[in-house]
Amino acid sequence: MLNGKIALDDECHKQWLELQLDLIERPGKKIYNAKLVSFGEDHFE
Repeated sequence: MLNGKIALDDECHKQWLELQLDLIERPGKKIYNAKLVSFGEDHFE
């Protein structure tokens, strides 16, 4: 990971980025990752 530091985007969406990390680290990680991959594939079709 990023050694506990949150990288900021151009708009400084730190809270959003922290939420994403929290969602990934929860027990539902596999479900979250599956949805993320699914959305990514649909986006490029």
